[in-house]
Amino acid sequence: MTSINETKHLALDLAEEGIALLDAQGAYTYLNRAHLELFGYTAEAELLGRKWHVFYGEDEIARLEQEAFPVIASQGSWRGETLGRKRDGSVIHQLVSLTSLPEGGMMCITYCTDWEKEMLLQLRQRTNRMDSLVHHISDGIMMETVDRVIVSINSTLGEMAGLPLPVAEVVGTNCLEALQLVKEQALDPGAFITAIEKRVSDGVAVFDELVELKNGKVLSRDFIPVKNGEELEGFLWVYHDVTEQERVKHELEAVVKRERELNKLQGQFLHMISHEFKKPILNTLRGTSILKSTLAGDAHNAPLAQSLDYIIQEMERLNSNVNRMVSYQSILTSRNIVLRPVRAAHLITNYLNYNYGMFTDSLKFEVKDDVPPKTEVLADMEMLDLVLANLIDNALKYSDFHQRVVVSSRLTECGKVQWEFVNPMREGQSPQQSMLGRALYRANSSDDNGLGLGLAIVYHILELHGGQLTFDTRDGLFVVRLALRVNV
Repeated sequence: MTSINETKHLALDLAEEGIALLDAQGAYTYLNRAHLELFGYTAEAELLGRKWHVFYGEDEIARLEQEAFPVIASQGSWRGETLGRKRDGSVIHQLVSLTSLPEGGMMCITYCTDWEKEMLLQLRQRTNRMDSLVHHISDGIMMETVDRVIVSINSTLGEMAGLPLPVAEVVGTNCLEALQLVKEQALDPGAFITAIEKRVSDGVAVFDELVELKNGKVLSRDFIPVKNGEELEGFLWVYHDVTEQERVKHELEAVVKRERELNKLQGQFLHMISHEFKKPILNTLRGTSILKSTLAGDAHNAPLAQSLDYIIQEMERLNSNVNRMVSYQSILTSRNIVLRPVRAAHLITNYLNYNYGMFTDSLKFEVKDDVPPKTEVLADMEMLDLVLANLIDNALKYSDFHQRVVVSSRLTECGKVQWEFVNPMREGQSPQQSMLGRALYRANSSDDNGLGLGLAIVYHILELHGGQLTFDTRDGLFVVRLALRVNV
């Protein structure tokens, strides 16, 4: 049966801490397995009878004799960190507890703290890297505790906020005190403080909150509560300088607003022109046609009949232009389109053969159709007819008779069917690419047969379909591309 002493001895041997007993002269009388392994030994016999100096260098022996032993003599025990020396001469950090024994001698309990030192070193290095990153990042950053004590703030935020002292002097102070130093930089100091207090009170993350400063700068603020599990540990504030972005945004908004106003005025103008001119034109056409019919067969009035023919021709051209205005105004204000699956393959070929047979017979058009046979697009066919009519009429109008117009279609990688119309431009034509697609802009200003509404109509129809319309006018070619989504 195991005795109590044997059990105690076994427990000491199995302990993870290094445990040793020394006699009154400081020589070892017992060392457990952990103590031996800590210093690189395997057998207790190697150390029994040897003094504790074997584990320390001269400087550390002197320090212990001066600091530890007087405390043991007066208080009975001492606890502290020491630098031990292993069997191979390498140094280890250890935490040592020395306690005097009633019968004389001491008990030593020790364990290695190298892993703690290493972890502390890594943590310190990581903290230094983080501090370096925070202080060199282009955004302003501040971290505060739940008690509103500033633990970190970078110089970028100090510069943004106009902090009147170095940021290092702010660390450790109350955030409310720092706010008093910078609040006057805000365009509305009261609202600035109120918003910050509300964020802290609510404890909910908020992003991209704008803060306007008196110097004209605009900052975007992010507020992020920092938690460890469910426990709130502090608050992170991140400020971004968005002055330039806000300036561009306001300029774009102003441009869009002006564009809308111009479109509205343009629409009102077209509406007025189309309705105010329509009735007089039709009445003039009707009256002129009646007058011409009364002169039929009268040779004496042939010059007058010829003049009436000219008037009728011009009035019909004017009526056609007014009809285009009405059509454009209708499309501009329409939001009701009926999208149905339309077979995309051979669409252009069939349209040309049906509506422009004379030109296809003369090989004016070269068609390249690379769309897979069963591919469909979603389109309002009535409006798509109008798109094709305008593009083909433009191709015929702005190219010489002997010049060939190339029309191609293909399926793009992004899942759209693209049609491309390419025709050489006549000599002297130089359309302004940025103006193409705008109402009332004519690519050929010397042409009296159009109002500059064709491409504008195409643009709005494609917009209603969620499609795209692009232009290219390089190398003497006029290229129009339109794309519609494939019906999956």
